[in-house]
Amino acid sequence: MFSRIRSWIASTSVLALLTPGRSALAVLLIGLLGLLGWVADIPALRSPQSGQPMVSVNTALSMLLCGGALLLAEPPAVRWRKWLASLLVLVVMLFAGATSLEYLAGIDPLFLHWPAQWLGLLQARPLSSPYGAPSFLLLSTGLLLQLHCRQPWLRNLAQGQVVLVVGLSLVVLFGHLVGQAGLLGVGSSNGTAFYSALGFLLLAAGLFNRDLQAWPARLWYGHGAGSLLLRRLSVPLMALLLLFFILGLGGQTLAPVAAHTLIFIFSLGICWVGLGLLCAQLNREERQRHQVDQQFAELFEGNPDGLLVVDARGMIARLNRSVELLTGYARSELIGESLRRLLPQGSSMGTGEHGSGMEITLHGKSGEEVPVNIAFRSACIDGQLINILAIRDLRAHKRLLADLLRMRHAAGHDSLTSLLNRALLAELLDNALLRADHRHQQVAVCFCDLDGFKAINDNHGHAIGDALLVEVAQRIRRCVRQQDLVARPGGDEFIIVLTDLDSAAPADRVARAVLESLSAPYLINGLELHVSVSIGISLYPQHGLDREMLLQHADQALYAAKHAGKRQICHYPPEFSSHRSAPPAAVAD
Repeated sequence: MFSRIRSWIASTSVLALLTPGRSALAVLLIGLLGLLGWVADIPALRSPQSGQPMVSVNTALSMLLCGGALLLAEPPAVRWRKWLASLLVLVVMLFAGATSLEYLAGIDPLFLHWPAQWLGLLQARPLSSPYGAPSFLLLSTGLLLQLHCRQPWLRNLAQGQVVLVVGLSLVVLFGHLVGQAGLLGVGSSNGTAFYSALGFLLLAAGLFNRDLQAWPARLWYGHGAGSLLLRRLSVPLMALLLLFFILGLGGQTLAPVAAHTLIFIFSLGICWVGLGLLCAQLNREERQRHQVDQQFAELFEGNPDGLLVVDARGMIARLNRSVELLTGYARSELIGESLRRLLPQGSSMGTGEHGSGMEITLHGKSGEEVPVNIAFRSACIDGQLINILAIRDLRAHKRLLADLLRMRHAAGHDSLTSLLNRALLAELLDNALLRADHRHQQVAVCFCDLDGFKAINDNHGHAIGDALLVEVAQRIRRCVRQQDLVARPGGDEFIIVLTDLDSAAPADRVARAVLESLSAPYLINGLELHVSVSIGISLYPQHGLDREMLLQHADQALYAAKHAGKRQICHYPPEFSSHRSAPPAAVAD
């Protein structure tokens, strides 16, 4: 039962139903019934039970005036309606102020007896009860503030006054329900009537719902944890205050009850303000957390890199859109699954330094292997160890790197045979000479030129000639070591650089191997073709100390080989060398 009551209060559905228009109509009805009870002498309309306080004439009239003012204050916002509502409220404030003056100072304002005299009800007490006068003052000033003030703090003050009237009305209604006359006022004659308290509560609810932008209404109707706590603590708080009021209630004379009433109102205000500030702070902190969470979610989801949150067991707890695009898996297919589902066989994410990265390949849903770089960071949140993985797609980077390598290869290699071109050969030959000088080794430069290639190119066309050059390049490549250099400077000329030599003998062996390999028949597009090669050789440091001299002397040796006949190997002759340790004169091989 208690849980149902708590849920009913927390839902605020009943309070939300008491719109200003509905509340105004209900208050007008209570005022009319109260006057009818005096005019027609119907006791049931003045009090639900005999012996209990009855609705006074002034209270009934004030209810009519307040209900009419609240009804006039409803949209549409017409100026004359607004000022007429203000006039009615001022009349109510006059009645309430005069009544409060009579109770506090013992002055009887005779002009307030005119409603009873006019209605022929001299036997009825025209003034409101000790609780009614302050309630009307608070409600009427609250409505005036709502009508004419734009400052937020004044609107909040008006709502605070309304909340005090709600608390005071609930005390009187509770007193009627449990039969505690001390909670109603001063004795049975001056106590607040049941219908009066009900009218105050309805009127306060209408004023509360009239300005939903004021702080108390926003706090009450909010969806935050503080607003929920406020709605759930309202009943226990009122029960505690009522218990305090009952225990502190003195005799049935005017002074002690008035003093306790003031104490109760002050205590109610302090408690409501304190609880409201506490709940508002809870709402503010919740909003800040929500904003931080929202900003994190936006950064998390909008990050171009894939982000994975993995728990201590290696299970995927969260991922962003980039991971879905990267792997092809839907979010529901990965959350709760092991991280190993995305990793290649045998790999794992170990405990590395925070921010450290590693390049691995992820397995996509389609079977595609995606090269990525993964950086990760460990953190402890709410006592739980998690790992946050940042995954960067390297496919574009790999494509760019491959394009750069192709461009670099194209810049330094022959487009037909993929051998080195003259520019890259010059750079690599210089490096080889420096290395040979440092290690006291030799370098051989072999200048090769095909015999009979021009006739094949003229007779069979450039396509056959190009295919023949490609085959020649492959045969030369098979005759040398991996560290040796092979270049095609142009036409049917080839240059071989043999590096890291301890003597000249390997140069002879390689030259003979190339000569024999290139002299073998070629089968291209069904044609059997025959060419041979002439080779000129120069050695470092015997025949030159720099690249230009070695290439020049190798070319001179090739010229001698061409004049000696086809399929010849010639070394650079000693008479062309300026080096004192030059080899014997060039001979035809």
